[in-house]
Amino acid sequence: WISEVFYLKDGTVYATDYANIYIFDQNGAVTATIALEYGINTMFPLGDSEMGVSVWQEGSGNSMHLIDKASGALGEGIALPANAWYCRAGFGEYPYVYENNGTFFGFDQGKEPEKLFSWLDFDVDSSGLGGSWAFDTDGTIYALESIYDQETETNSHNLMIMTPVDPSELPQKQTLTLACMYLDWDIRSDIIAFNKSRDDVRIVVNDYSQYATEEDYNAGIQKLNTEILSGMVPDLFLVDDIQFI
Repeated sequence: WISEVFYLKDGTVYATDYANIYIFDQNGAVTATIALEYGINTMFPLGDSEMGVSVWQEGSGNSMHLIDKASGALGEGIALPANAWYCRAGFGEYPYVYENNGTFFGFDQGKEPEKLFSWLDFDVDSSGLGGSWAFDTDGTIYALESIYDQETETNSHNLMIMTPVDPSELPQKQTLTLACMYLDWDIRSDIIAFNKSRDDVRIVVNDYSQYATEEDYNAGIQKLNTEILSGMVPDLFLVDDIQFI
């Protein structure tokens, strides 16, 4: 039941069946097996000779680790938010990135994660992506999009390449901010269609569910209330899951 295989430039092969990580040498022999009590979230290469993995563990919650090939074990972990999925190698000052409900965060050991951008900033519907994306060292993003058309009952696949640009080079638009908790997929598609069709105005989404933690599920609501009290009032509200305190 092998689900993922990675071949690194140093000749080491890593594979996982989600319950275990297997390390193979250049001759195809298994040199180590790392058992994972609660399974694996994501596994990803870091450079030519290192592998990273994000797992959930009893007592420490969600965390990212480098694999210690010599000892055949996980190295020291970096704590991640409970809803942080799809860890990958980062770029620039961020050695690692993760995605949280369509929003990217850069992070490093001992530092607070920093919000970078979201798929909606590119007018991309993340429902067709899953974890099929990666960063290059210059910040370029490569993503594979899979879209199912219900009317024609066909699948289409697109390879997308997104490159960093100076914000001053982009067309200036009026922005409308929308506050929500867990953006509905249908509304997400409507927002993308609206933004693509308008040259003068753009809806920018702030999904406050990204601020929830294992210790405080209402942290996002608290942040929204604090911003409103300080005068930072969104233009639009999607109130399905928002309970104002």
